[in-house]
Amino acid sequence: MALKAFRDLADFYKDSGFSFIPLLENLEFPKFPATFEEMIRIFNTCRELLPNLKLCFDIPHLWHSRLLLLENRHKFGHLIPDFHILESRFSDYFNYSMDAFATVGISNSDIFLYHLGGCWQHLTHEIPGLRPGESPFTHKLKLDEPEYSYDPHTEMNMPKILNRLLRYHIENRQDIYIMLEIYQRDYMEMLEAGRIIYEDIKNKLNRIAENSRKYAHLWEH
Repeated sequence: MALKAFRDLADFYKDSGFSFIPLLENLEFPKFPATFEEMIRIFNTCRELLPNLKLCFDIPHLWHSRLLLLENRHKFGHLIPDFHILESRFSDYFNYSMDAFATVGISNSDIFLYHLGGCWQHLTHEIPGLRPGESPFTHKLKLDEPEYSYDPHTEMNMPKILNRLLRYHIENRQDIYIMLEIYQRDYMEMLEAGRIIYEDIKNKLNRIAENSRKYAHLWEH
């Protein structure tokens, strides 16, 4: 039924002469697609119907889907290939997902957009680097702290995720688009968090470029 609906959508897109980039986004379990295996399977199928389809990789959704599957392994463990991969740290699981995309021919240019939000246990779309309820005006965002500063069972290791994304695109000379998703927060707090995260990403980009002379010319202007 879902594939038929997408086929109708693809036909409408082509018949209407649209030129915008259609995106397929991963969702939170038990919605589909929730894991990177499901993303690969449905993306390749849908792309046969709509060749310019690209991916929107929602990182908080992947975080929460992994957590829900781990908590319900007795119900769903047999449905997930290589379930043991889910039991690794989220940053390792994320790296494995990115590598799996490349293995099956989904390139960095196929991932058009990343959704980024802070994750704390079952809470997603918080301010990255802060615990729930903390404010960017009164607390330091943990965006570049040592490994031991992050509890892998409760919070996302933000620098590992960001560095992986940035290096992945820099080394392949591809633009990267990141959409910050923060829900149910004061508007000024969201603006301040966005400003801090933007500066942090710029610093990470410069650091990666400085450590990779091969790509330093990208940052000359």
